[in-house]
This record gives sequence, C-alpha cells and structure tokens, in this order.
Amino acid sequence: MAIGKAIPEKAEEILITAYEDLPIIFFSADKNGKLETISPGLKSIGGYSPEEAIGKHLTEFYVRPETNKLLFKYLATKGTVTDFVVEMKHKTGKRVYSVVNARALRNGDNRVTGFVGVMVDVTPLKENETKLKEYIVALEKIIKKRTEELAAEMRELEKRNGQLQNFVEFAVRREKDLGDARKSLAKEKGESARQKKG
Repeated sequence: MAIGKAIPEKAEEILITAYEDLPIIFFSADKNGKLETISPGLKSIGGYSPEEAIGKHLTEFYVRPETNKLLFKYLATKGTVTDFVVEMKHKTGKRVYSVVNARALRNGDNRVTGFVGVMVDVTPLKENETKLKEYIVALEKIIKKRTEELAAEMRELEKRNGQLQNFVEFAVRREKDLGDARKSLAKEKGESARQKKG
C-alpha cells in the first residue's frame, strides 16, 4: 500500500515543480478568454508576472488578435488544439513564439465554461527557421545569378565556337583552293615544257 501512495505523491511533486520552475506556461481561462490562473513560467517567456496577467484577456498578449479567435474557434468546435503556434508580445516589446496545447472545459449541458492549456516557448526554433529561410532565399539568388552567368558564358562560348568553325571551314576551303591552284600551275608548267620540247 505504501508504494501505491508514493506514486501520486511523487507525481504531485513533479507537477508542482513543473508548474513553478519550468519555462512552461500552464494557464486556465474563462469562456471569454480571460485568464484565471497562469504559472510563473510566464515571467521567463513573456516577461510578465502571473499577478500582472491574471484577469487580462489572452488577446492582450498576442501580436495578432485574430489568432485568439481562431484558437477559440478550434477549441469550441474540436474541443482540443495541438501544436498551435502563437506569436506573443513580450513585456519588453520583442516578439516570442509559443506552441499551445489546450482543451475546452464543458458543463453538463456541453457548453464551454473555460479553457486549460500549456504553452511552450519555441522562439529559438522559429528564429532558426527564419534564418534558414533567409539562407535558402540568399542561396537561391546566388544559384540563379550563377546560372544566368553560366548561360551567358555558354552563349559566348557557342558564339566563339561558331566563329572558330567558320574559320576552320574558311581555312579548309582556302587550302583546297591553294591545292587546286598548285595543281593547275603544275599542269600549265607541264604543258609548257612539252611545248618547248616539241
């Protein structure tokens, strides 16, 4: 029996530690989106203390208010949301990104009475994603420019090859003409020599 009691106690200890110390936001809000409880993790992620946030509407912390409408729409219709990315306003003014996992609370009439959820800071991942996108765009520009340069070089090379081919054909014709001229001259000399002998 002692072991059976130890597990819930340990679980409670883990949950309290996670709620109070980890950079994760645990929150609950009423059906209108007004915060009722929020964990201390808000301070490390958003710069606000729980006391500053409780009683405020979630939209006050979002960069785009329409995000909240979409989030609530999903919660009201589907009951839960998973990995929903929101762009938040830090107290200092900078933007931070969080992933929301939440579910709607309902009463016996199946009406939504509130929401509970967890938010995890993914700002470093979003920043790396942005940097990666910028790098890809820059790389594509470099590749496009180099491709255009290679195409221009190929056109110039083809032009030079065409000129060289024309020169070779001219040289071959010239050599043939010279050969024909030598043969004609030799023939005339031969005929002249025979005439002198005759």
